Amino acid sequence: MGMSFPGHFLVKYLTPPGEIVIDPFRGGAILSRRDCTELLRKQFGEEAELKPEYLAAATHKQILARMVNNLKGSYFRRRNFSKVLTMIELSLAIDPGGRETLRERGMVYFLMSRHAEAMADLGAYLQLAPPDDPDVKEVRTTLQRIRAMMN
Repeated sequence: MGMSFPGHFLVKYLTPPGEIVIDPFRGGAILSRRDCTELLRKQFGEEAELKPEYLAAATHKQILARMVNNLKGSYFRRRNFSKVLTMIELSLAIDPGGRETLRERGMVYFLMSRHAEAMADLGAYLQLAPPDDPDVKEVRTTLQRIRAMMN
């Protein structure tokens, strides 16, 4: 079964004596807790601590969301915004209430010059976001830019 390990997909196999953690991206290497800690610190810095929830089983929904997110990042790095948009739509199908995904889709619409759709999503995001959300300022600025471009 897949695990909730951050930054690197791992799987575990349950045996009568205990769990076996496997790294499918390193040829099926079997990892100890120490190996998991080292992998975590390699990804997130020496201060990172291995938490029990990182070794917990991930749900099918969590695994699917993670795969979609990885694909979205890959497409974004290649600036393939139509495929990014497809991955965002899949993310919204997995979690329809995700306001961050609305913001993300609005920003991609903006990058694609689909201004009316960008305004709708970014406006909806602002309706859902708490006032102390750090992304609110950027969203407002983007909406102002869109309005200026449409005039």
